[in-house]
Amino acid sequence: MNCPVCGANVPDTQENCDKCGAVVRAHQAGGYEQPGDRPYGQPGFNPGISYAASEYVPRYDSDSGDIKVTPLMMEHLRATRPWVKFLAILGFISVGLMFLGGLIMMATLSSVRGAGPTPAIGLLYWLFALLYIAPAIFLNRYATAIRELLQGGGAPPMEKAMESQKSFWRYVGILTIVMLCIYALIIVIAILVGISGALPR
Repeated sequence: MNCPVCGANVPDTQENCDKCGAVVRAHQAGGYEQPGDRPYGQPGFNPGISYAASEYVPRYDSDSGDIKVTPLMMEHLRATRPWVKFLAILGFISVGLMFLGGLIMMATLSSVRGAGPTPAIGLLYWLFALLYIAPAIFLNRYATAIRELLQGGGAPPMEKAMESQKSFWRYVGILTIVMLCIYALIIVIAILVGISGALPR
């Protein structure tokens, strides 16, 4: 058989490559190339250790087409989860405050005579709250999926986490495009109004 790392020919009875030292037999069995490289939750992995990026890299199993989850990947996800949860909670709090602020503004301004259309400003607060609630939900789902993965949930939580990431960034991307279009429209309208105002009547 050939070494999956350097391609050198390795006898079938030999476990390590003489040229690069990779663990050939473990790789052929769908395992890991480096000695001591263990999947998360298996013997040899210590969740309290911060693994260096040079020690572990994703292993691609050519037989099954799967990418093995290494301890470094799990360590990065574990360190990411508190920040994701913090932003999700902050998002929910912001949404609640915007709904409450909009309600107070509408109730206050509607009781003031001559306020005109100002009570409608409260509806703008609600609109922004609706725009902010979706990212908070996606981040919360992502944090929950990471927690389930760290508890040994296997592939389903990982897929759920990736799906939440995809939904979050797609939503943010679409919202950014919409906001850029609105800004461009406002600029065009301002230019047209300025030009029309400068023309002689």
